[in-house]
Amino acid sequence: MRFVPLFLLALVGGEIAVFIVVGQRIGVLMTLLLLFASFVGGLALIRSTGLAFGQVMGRRTQTAEEAARLATSASFRMLAGLLFMIPGFLMDVVAGLILLPAVQRLFRTKIPGGFADARAQWTTGPARHGTVIEGEAVEIEGEIATGPDENRRP
Repeated sequence: MRFVPLFLLALVGGEIAVFIVVGQRIGVLMTLLLLFASFVGGLALIRSTGLAFGQVMGRRTQTAEEAARLATSASFRMLAGLLFMIPGFLMDVVAGLILLPAVQRLFRTKIPGGFADARAQWTTGPARHGTVIEGEAVEIEGEIATGPDENRRP
């Protein structure tokens, strides 16, 4: 954990260096247009992933493994969309790598349990202990007396 600040500092320095090089090669206006296009693309990726994921997860036909795979894929797409929205070309390269299925498989093997355990809990629900008492409720409309003294008239 102590190397995280150094890593972030190196990342910011690298992004600045890439900005300078790209700006010199293609011009400032084109560099800014690329950054804007990257932001809009990331936004569109997040939006389309959210809509598609909501539709797929709304169906009850998939197995827990299929749902876990879809949830993992959607998570990677959302992360890639967020990285595309961060200004910088290095982040765009990382986002593009995250979208590759081979990279997603590599990360899936590194995440112990992953979404499969969470999906199993969703489908089975929490464990219940103790006695279950069944009953029914009847709604009664009208006045509710809160105490014997309040119903008396002087």
